[in-house]
Amino acid sequence: MLGTLRVAVKSLAISVDTGRNVSPGRLDCIKAFSETDFTEDLKKFDVPTLIMHGDDDQIVPIDDSAKLSAKIIKGATLKIYAGAPHGMCSTLKDQVNADLLAFIGRSAPAAA
Repeated sequence: MLGTLRVAVKSLAISVDTGRNVSPGRLDCIKAFSETDFTEDLKKFDVPTLIMHGDDDQIVPIDDSAKLSAKIIKGATLKIYAGAPHGMCSTLKDQVNADLLAFIGRSAPAAA
């Protein structure tokens, strides 16, 4: 067993519904996103960047995405959520939102 899948019932229902209604465009998007090397684009980031990822994501491997992006983007902040699944923005929305607001507050330029 790779891990325990923990998702909200609503998230599961949305995923099942999405799977039933997959269009060729969605499949093309997944293919392009998974096969495109964004390294050169990431090197150009020049703004404060927060990378958030669950370490139990069974869809997008953390080592090949978040951890790698955090190394490429100069000054990026990597926030790893222990035990969090792929849909953590839904299942951990309060924690994710609090972390986003805290990051924005730290990253905002000082008032003149």
